[in-house]
Amino acid sequence: MKNQYKRTQASIFSEEIYDPKQPRTVSPKPTEQDYQRGYMTRYFLKRRHPAKRLPFEVDERQYQSWALRGRGISQKEYQAIVVKWRIRGSVEPVDNDLGYPIERGVRETNKRLIERVYEPEMSGISRVLGNNLLQYHNNSFSPNGNP
Repeated sequence: MKNQYKRTQASIFSEEIYDPKQPRTVSPKPTEQDYQRGYMTRYFLKRRHPAKRLPFEVDERQYQSWALRGRGISQKEYQAIVVKWRIRGSVEPVDNDLGYPIERGVRETNKRLIERVYEPEMSGISRVLGNNLLQYHNNSFSPNGNP
């Protein structure tokens, strides 16, 4: 009996205890560097159970907390995805004089990524990312209003 108690006590204390932090939804703003690059990196979490829950956006710090297995937001409880979101360029596709595409539009690029990459990886994200032009601005001005 005494050995069994020691074994149980040892296993309880040797297991990593998950931090029960609850992630918080954020609405990140693109930086000047994001606009210069033409895209921003977005992070989403979704509770694994029940599966019908929608994903929600978190910041990079919370995503990093999730990525540190056993030391923050629980990977057992949440699924995560990183989204490359285009925010600069022409809204619609641009063709050259011969009618050949030279640039995919922001709207089409984001839509295709949602449908072909992100939705198969995390169900429900297409409902969260319904506005394909969120955070978008055209090439003629910077986000702070200066040409």
